[in-house]
Amino acid sequence: MNIAKFCATLLPLILLSRGVIAQEVGEKGSWSAHVTADACFNTTAPSHSEGSLPGRGAPYFAVADHPREGLEDAVTVGSGYADADGSSATLSVDGGKSFNLLPFGNAAFVEGSIEPELVSKLLTAKHVTVTWTTPSGGKIVDHYRMAGFQATRSLVKSGCPKVGG
Repeated sequence: MNIAKFCATLLPLILLSRGVIAQEVGEKGSWSAHVTADACFNTTAPSHSEGSLPGRGAPYFAVADHPREGLEDAVTVGSGYADADGSSATLSVDGGKSFNLLPFGNAAFVEGSIEPELVSKLLTAKHVTVTWTTPSGGKIVDHYRMAGFQATRSLVKSGCPKVGG
């Protein structure tokens, strides 16, 4: 993953954590769509998680477009803990193909070259499972319902300036 894409992927999450206003442009199912001056994204929280780690915060799943950087469909999965470095993470769509994630900081990212394939699968998916394994062997499995993803992704695409435009 190149550094520009990495920074652009983190931007909406950093902005939200610092109180920058993201305008919600719609909700469907457990998913919500948001627009800021620099990014457009949809996000959800897990429907449930298996396992626990002391001090774990709120995990999340997000897909973002960053028109100014020419990036779209950037997938980010928040671990819910302060430092995911050294962990391993995989994402499975409807119990099928698994995608290895690249943990960094408090989240994990999808390698850019496979994002188009993953986002294509997400548009018709019913369920996504993210499995985190910590360096000490702790394991957490987050389950995400995908009902509403396609609708909120459409809202993001229609409400966001076009990438490269």
